Parts: sequence; structure tokens; C-alpha cells
Amino acid sequence: RRFPGGRAIDMSDSWIPSGNRRRPRAVRANEERVRRERMRNEEYARQRREALAASGESKPLSIQIVALFLIMGMGSGWVMNSALFIQLPWFQRSQPEGLKFASRLTIAGILALP
Repeated sequence: RRFPGGRAIDMSDSWIPSGNRRRPRAVRANEERVRRERMRNEEYARQRREALAASGESKPLSIQIVALFLIMGMGSGWVMNSALFIQLPWFQRSQPEGLKFASRLTIAGILALP
């Protein structure tokens, strides 16, 4: 094929494989890079699984530990919300939002609590 100006078009770099035409060198190099990266990631994941299995860290958590996490997390959430509302008058005086700040904080507190 030729451009309108008469120059020939090199069709060997076409990205559409058809027949026996090979993909361009850049595409093949990119595919090789992706394949090597995938192999490296799979090797890392395999080594990580083996390390976790050897260390015993992959054991499931007991129900008592899960319950403690829930109790402690719920407590700190309530304390933080209470602490923010104790500071609310100071926030209203010092922040440019004024009384709008209280309504925004109320909505945030409702959404944050379980």
C-alpha cells in the first residue's frame, strides 16, 4: 500500500495478527514483560503462603478474640463521638462554619456509629 504522497506503508507493524504475520516487536516485548511479572508475583504469593503456613499465622481467630475486638472497637467509637460533641461549642466559636458545623458533625456521628 502507499500513502497519497507516494510513500510505501510498512504493514509489518500492524497490531492485528492475521495469517502468518507476526506481532510487532514492542507488543511481543510487552507480553513477555507481563508474563515475567505474573510469574514473579505468583512466586512471591507461593513463598508468602509457605511462610505463613510455617509460622502458624494462618490459623483462624477464636470467637473470644473476635468478641474482644468488637467490644473494644465499639467502646472507642462511642468515646470519640462523645469527645467531639463535648468540644462542639468551641468548634462553633472558632470555625468559620459556625452553627452549620453542628449539623454536619451530627450527621457524621450518626453515620459513624453502629
